Amino acid sequence: MDGLLHLSGKGALAASGATEIRTLSATLAVPTAKRLSPEIQYNPKLDDVVFRVRNAAAHMGLVDSVELRRAIGAMVRVVDSLVAASKWTDRRDFWSDDLIPAADAAAMKARHDASARLAAKLVGATIRLKELLASLSPAAQATVRSSLAGRSSGTSIDHDERAKCPVCGEQGWLVCAVEEEHREVDTGEGIFSQIVKRTAWPAIFNCNVAIWILKKMNYGKCPASLQLRP
Repeated sequence: MDGLLHLSGKGALAASGATEIRTLSATLAVPTAKRLSPEIQYNPKLDDVVFRVRNAAAHMGLVDSVELRRAIGAMVRVVDSLVAASKWTDRRDFWSDDLIPAADAAAMKARHDASARLAAKLVGATIRLKELLASLSPAAQATVRSSLAGRSSGTSIDHDERAKCPVCGEQGWLVCAVEEEHREVDTGEGIFSQIVKRTAWPAIFNCNVAIWILKKMNYGKCPASLQLRP
C-alpha cells in the first residue's frame, strides 16, 4: 500500500519512506493507474498481449509475428492514453521525432482492426436480435426491448447519460470519466480553487438489450460493454 501511495503522488500519507518501496509489475501498475485515471484506455482481456509478448521475448526468446503486431498496436494505444492522462504537453515529445511515424502507423492500424471487429459483432448482434424476437408480435417485441432497456447501467464512473444503441436502437448508457480544470481565485478573504472547465471522456457504453443478445450468442461476458476512446 505504501508503494501505491508514493507512486500515485500521495507519499505524505505513507508510513514508510520513498526509498523503502518496491516497484510494481506492469500487470499491476497499469490496472492501478486506470483506477486512478479511468480515461486510460486499458482492457486486461485485450491488452495483456503486450506483457505476454514481452515476457516470451525477454525470457524465452520466442516471438509470434501475429501476436507481436497486436501487442504493438495495444502498446501504442495504452501508452498514448497514459501520456494524455499525465498531461504530457505533446505526445511527440514522448515518442520523439524518430518514433512518432511508427507510433502513428501502429495506432491507425489498431483502430482499423478494432473497428472491423466491432462492425462484425454489431452485424451479428443485429441479426441475432431479429431471430430471437421473430416469434413475438410487434407489441411483445417492443415490451421486451423497453423492459430490458429500462434497467440502470451496471457500470458507473463520474458521469452517466442515455445514448442510443447502434444494435437495437434502444437507449443504453454512455459512461464517462470527468476531467476538471481548476484555477486559483483570490477573493480577498483567501485563495480558493475554482472549477473552470469540465470534460467528460467516454469510457464505456452499456446496453442491456445488447448484453442479453450477446449472452444468447454464447459470447459470454463481452462487448455489449464497449470500451471507447476519448
